[in-house]
Amino acid sequence: MKRRFILYRRKLGGTFYIEDTQTKKQESLGTKDCAVAMSLLNARNEAARQPLAARRQTRGL
Repeated sequence: MKRRFILYRRKLGGTFYIEDTQTKKQESLGTKDCAVAMSLLNARNEAARQPLAARRQTRGL
Protein backbone atom coordinates (compact mmCIF):
# COMPACT_ATOMS: atom_id res chain seq x y z
CA MET A 1 0.00 0.00 0.00
CA LYS A 2 1.31 3.41 -0.95
CA ARG A 3 1.94 5.92 1.81
CA ARG A 4 -0.42 8.87 1.74
CA PHE A 5 2.00 11.38 3.28
CA ILE A 6 5.68 11.85 2.49
CA LEU A 7 8.26 13.76 4.52
CA TYR A 8 10.84 16.19 3.24
CA ARG A 9 13.05 18.93 4.61
CA ARG A 10 13.51 22.34 3.06
CA LYS A 11 17.06 23.60 2.77
CA LEU A 12 16.19 27.13 3.80
CA GLY A 13 15.61 26.99 7.54
CA GLY A 14 15.73 23.20 7.77
CA THR A 15 12.06 22.82 8.71
CA PHE A 16 10.32 19.53 7.96
CA TYR A 17 7.22 19.43 5.76
CA ILE A 18 4.74 16.75 4.75
CA GLU A 19 3.06 16.38 1.38
CA ASP A 20 -0.25 14.65 0.82
CA THR A 21 0.31 12.41 -2.21
CA GLN A 22 -3.39 12.44 -3.12
CA THR A 23 -4.08 16.17 -3.00
CA LYS A 24 -0.46 17.40 -3.45
CA LYS A 25 -0.94 19.83 -0.55
CA GLN A 26 2.13 20.65 1.51
CA GLU A 27 2.11 21.51 5.20
CA SER A 28 4.80 22.53 7.64
CA LEU A 29 5.29 20.29 10.66
CA GLY A 30 6.81 23.20 12.56
CA THR A 31 9.86 21.26 13.72
CA LYS A 32 13.52 20.88 12.81
CA ASP A 33 13.90 17.67 14.84
CA CYS A 34 13.98 14.56 12.66
CA ALA A 35 12.61 12.23 15.36
CA VAL A 36 9.59 14.44 16.00
CA ALA A 37 8.95 14.81 12.27
CA MET A 38 9.06 11.02 11.75
CA SER A 39 6.65 10.52 14.64
CA LEU A 40 4.18 13.03 13.16
CA LEU A 41 4.53 11.46 9.72
CA ASN A 42 3.82 7.97 11.05
CA ALA A 43 0.80 9.24 12.97
CA ARG A 44 -0.63 10.89 9.84
CA ASN A 45 -0.09 7.80 7.69
CA GLU A 46 -1.63 5.54 10.34
CA ALA A 47 -4.64 7.85 10.70
CA ALA A 48 -5.15 7.83 6.93
CA ARG A 49 -4.92 4.03 6.86
CA GLN A 50 -7.23 3.39 9.84
CA PRO A 51 -9.39 6.46 10.53
CA LEU A 52 -11.69 4.87 13.11
CA ALA A 53 -8.84 3.42 15.17
CA ALA A 54 -7.08 6.80 15.17
CA ARG A 55 -10.18 8.54 16.49
CA ARG A 56 -10.60 5.97 19.25
CA GLN A 57 -6.95 6.32 20.22
CA THR A 58 -7.17 10.12 20.52
CA ARG A 59 -10.25 9.85 22.72
CA GLY A 60 -8.65 7.21 24.90
CA LEU A 61 -11.19 4.43 24.35
